[in-house]
Amino acid sequence: MRASLLSCSLGLLTAAQAAAQGPPAALPPVPAPKAAVVEKAAPVPAAPAPAAPLLIESGAPAAVAPTLSEATFTGLTGDGGLAPAGHPFPMCGPRFWIGADYTLFWYNSMQVPTLVQTIPSALVNTPNAFPATNFPSDPRVGYNGVSGVRVNAGVNFDRFGVDFSGFLLQQQNLDTQLANDGTPVFLGRPFLDASAGGTPATVNISVPNQYNGAVESTVTSQLYGFDVNARRAWYTFVADQTNLLAGFRYIDLRESVGVSTFSQFPTGDSVAITDLFRTHNSFYGGQIGFNIIYGGTEPGFGFQFTSKSGIGGVNQRVDIFGSNTITQSGVVTTEAGGLLARSQNLGGFSRSKFAYMQDIDLKLTYNFTSNFQVSFGYSLIYLSSVVRAGSFVNPLIDPSTIRFTNGGAPSTPSPVPTFAWNANSFVVQGLTFGAQFQY
Repeated sequence: MRASLLSCSLGLLTAAQAAAQGPPAALPPVPAPKAAVVEKAAPVPAAPAPAAPLLIESGAPAAVAPTLSEATFTGLTGDGGLAPAGHPFPMCGPRFWIGADYTLFWYNSMQVPTLVQTIPSALVNTPNAFPATNFPSDPRVGYNGVSGVRVNAGVNFDRFGVDFSGFLLQQQNLDTQLANDGTPVFLGRPFLDASAGGTPATVNISVPNQYNGAVESTVTSQLYGFDVNARRAWYTFVADQTNLLAGFRYIDLRESVGVSTFSQFPTGDSVAITDLFRTHNSFYGGQIGFNIIYGGTEPGFGFQFTSKSGIGGVNQRVDIFGSNTITQSGVVTTEAGGLLARSQNLGGFSRSKFAYMQDIDLKLTYNFTSNFQVSFGYSLIYLSSVVRAGSFVNPLIDPSTIRFTNGGAPSTPSPVPTFAWNANSFVVQGLTFGAQFQY
């Protein structure tokens, strides 16, 4: 009962307290909501992915990939992969090679006047009316089928290569040796008589029933050369390999024309006459070229073409020697000057000339394996300026000034024969048969 009364008292007290307070303030009117306007909003860009956290490690910093603007096209290697930076044209083909060729070459002809004649004894002393046999038989002396050897070797590095080649041709000798007493033919040395307006004449070496004689005449030629090149790969075009070449070239050509005679008289007296004309050409020059190879190391047939062009200087030297020795009554006397080598043209002469060189080499190859190759080809070497021995044999002389053609009077100076420079182009070409080892 007491609890009920206490609860009622607390409720009345609370209500009275609330009534004693003022009425609450009126709230302002709430405006009616406006109609919503729907607009298309621009798409919100996607938030970028969070950057990966930086990792700091000890040691060298991580490499940063180059941007596209920094990238450099480097081309392809021979095996189809990209070459390392800085190798736009990597060397391909064998790393090393060495080979040798047998060569069979032909020279262009050299002009040589008649050096020796044999004349039927019955027609002696009838110039221009006898069927003489001459040496050389053809005034255009050529060398056909000259054997030789050519070697080559080379090595390729990553960025460039080097190679060497050299050739040597067998010395050529065209000669004759005759000796008799004038029967059935007599021996003679022909010349042109300047005192008679250039009329053909002959110095008799042997005459029937008068004196014996002998003659020896030789025409020689020797050719060799070598070159050294740096190689650089280039665009291959339709071939497997294309290499640019640049290097040094040397060519050496030596030739000579010589005649020696000896006449023996019944009294024991004798006359010996010697003429020798010798030339030497040395070409030194730089060269550039290219080398194209198809099927270089793959088993089967292939093809190679090489062209080299060079310019440089050719040192040309001409040496002319002559002498005659007369033995009379046991007294021997020798003087300078033979028959055609005498007076104004005796001595040594040299000069340097600008020259152009061209070397072409064409080969059909067959690889039995990737390491062994055989070839058959054609080769040509051209040199624009050389001196050749036959060009300096001048048959125009004055016999009245020579002691062994003027009846024994002392020799006197003569304005003929004279010396004059005479240069010609030179070509040697032919076939090659070779073998090469490579790896």
